Amino acid sequence: MDSKGLSVRSSYIGKLGRLEKRFFSIFIIEDRAKQALCKLALEPEWEARFETNSYGFRPGRNCHDAVKVIFLALQNKSKEKCFHKYILDVDISKYWGRIDSDYLLNKLETFPEIKGYVKLWLKAGTIKKNLDEKEEINLLENITGTSQGEIILPLLSNIVFHGLENHMKEWICGKLLFAKINNDNIKYKSKSFTFIRYVNNLVLIHKDENIIREAKKEIAKWFWDGPYLKLTEEKISIRNTNNSFNFLGFTFITISKNNISTIKVYPSRKSQALLLLEVRSILQNNRSVSSYTLINFIYPIIIEWAHYYKYSECSLVFKKLSYLIVQKLRAWVFRRDTRNGRKVIKQRYFPNDQSYCFEGTRYYDNWILNGKQLSKHYIPKYNWLPHMIWVKREKWIKINGRKSPFDRDNLYWEKRIQIEGNYTLWQYKLIQL
Repeated sequence: MDSKGLSVRSSYIGKLGRLEKRFFSIFIIEDRAKQALCKLALEPEWEARFETNSYGFRPGRNCHDAVKVIFLALQNKSKEKCFHKYILDVDISKYWGRIDSDYLLNKLETFPEIKGYVKLWLKAGTIKKNLDEKEEINLLENITGTSQGEIILPLLSNIVFHGLENHMKEWICGKLLFAKINNDNIKYKSKSFTFIRYVNNLVLIHKDENIIREAKKEIAKWFWDGPYLKLTEEKISIRNTNNSFNFLGFTFITISKNNISTIKVYPSRKSQALLLLEVRSILQNNRSVSSYTLINFIYPIIIEWAHYYKYSECSLVFKKLSYLIVQKLRAWVFRRDTRNGRKVIKQRYFPNDQSYCFEGTRYYDNWILNGKQLSKHYIPKYNWLPHMIWVKREKWIKINGRKSPFDRDNLYWEKRIQIEGNYTLWQYKLIQL
């Protein structure tokens, strides 16, 4: 392999619901292939070293595991009245350009050749494509850091933040010792301090607000002494679970029922608004397409959204969103056909007395959007759009401790795939071998 780092192609992309554009860059194919090889060499070693509550962009782990940990940490197991905890929420956005590259290279502890390639990628030049000016400009050396679109970036990010969880556990144990607490209770009380990390999103949970405020200073110190990142007040917030807080698209809140506080997890309002905005955008941009084509556009969006949030208190949210989506579809149908009566239009797109089988359950509904299209051989094809409420709520089973797909425990991973479905079909077959 050539030891020369290649250029990065960059451009500005828009984000749904926002006016500003985000700078995004990606390495060309040759460097991406090299990064894939380096990742194959580094990932098994670091998966054996990563901390327990690290879940972002790791094989076999996902955000639902992190959500489950937060849910378990906020449970009122002692059935206390007015029970609540405090949350330290740290969001280190736009951090990658400011990380000390020497700190990362020293932390890799790998072969000099791999270190050399990583160093080249950190200093790679870019080709910036400005979408407004429609021209390409060759830039000088990219001193702000590595690209956001590279293959190895998630692994490098986890390596940068590795060690923070263990550091905070040692810190809380030392603090309890300093406070002259009974040594027998130190291990028990240290468990009340919960740490969760999803790449650059950190959550710390404790019942004592003073502990949380001191942990805030300790985390800021760790980032400054290690990766040389300065955390501002805008990136760190302390919240009471009685007032709710958002994490990975979910809203966590402690509510009181029958004088007993319980934790509830819902899809966040922002996520709901973004879903409705995306459905509305599809309907506005596809006013003249057939209902068959429209269903193919909308189906994966609403069903995948529902499957993501089905591991929460989602029934009422799904019911509300199903109603709002049907209203949007109804308006789209009646707007496109003004020559026929509404009863004729309704029967054409939303036929009565029809049954639908979705995920093993049969439903009867008169407001299901139906589509029809002729194939190349003039054979009619049909499809329909299920309601979001038909996606049933389920419980997520958290991954055990420090389990990793590289630990050769194929029996565990086979059972987990069958229950949670973390992998694709071909990955499932490979693990079964």
